[in-house]
Amino acid sequence: MGQFGMNLPGGRRMVGSAGPGVYDGLLAAAVVALAAACVVVWMQGSIIGPDGSAIGTHPRDASTGELNPKEPKLAN
Repeated sequence: MGQFGMNLPGGRRMVGSAGPGVYDGLLAAAVVALAAACVVVWMQGSIIGPDGSAIGTHPRDASTGELNPKEPKLAN
C-alpha cells in the first residue's frame, strides 16, 4: 500500500545499522521504573513484615483466627 501513501508506523526501510529508537528508550525506562518500584516495595515489606521478612506472614490467633501482627520495628 506504499503506492497510495498509506505507510504503517515503524515500517521504514532500514538503511545501514539503525540505533535504538524511541520505543526502545521507553521500554528501558519502564524496566528501570518497575525495578525501582519492586525494590521500594521489598524494603517497605521488610519493615512491616514479621522478623524483618518481606514475604513472611503474620501469625494468626488460634482462638479467633484473626491476624495478630506485632508493632513494626522502626529504624531510628
